[in-house]
Amino acid sequence: SRLTSYCNPKSITTADVKEPVDILYDGKKIPVDDTSYDVVTSIDVLEHVPVKQREEFVGELVRIARKRVIISAPYGSPEHSAYEKKILAYFSAKGIKMPYLAEHVEIGLPTPELLESFEKKYDGTLKYSGR
Repeated sequence: SRLTSYCNPKSITTADVKEPVDILYDGKKIPVDDTSYDVVTSIDVLEHVPVKQREEFVGELVRIARKRVIISAPYGSPEHSAYEKKILAYFSAKGIKMPYLAEHVEIGLPTPELLESFEKKYDGTLKYSGR
C-alpha cells in the first residue's frame, strides 16, 4: 500500500464494515476511545457513505483523531459526476458490472461544498485541499 511509504506498516490500524480488519465498524460508532490515533485517514470511503450519513461519519473520524484527519475521495464536481455516469453507461452497455462506480453514481460523490463545510466545522483537524 502507498500509505506504508509514509509510516511504519506496524503502526497502521485498519477499520471497515466487513472482515478482515483490525476494527470492525458498525456504520455508526467506531469502537475506540476519543483521540485514540494521531492521524486518521479515510481513503476512497466517503463516496460510498450515504449522503445523510457523511457528516456523522466524518465526525467519528475527527472524534478518534488526536491531531489530523485526511480524507481522500473523488471530487464531486458536476463535470466529474457527469463523466462517471457516462463511463458507467459505457461499461453497462458492454455487460460489464462496475459495482463501485455504480455506487458512486447512485449515492453521489462528495461535493466541494460538503468538503468545504467539513473544513470549516473541524478547522485545524480536517483540511480540505481542493480538487
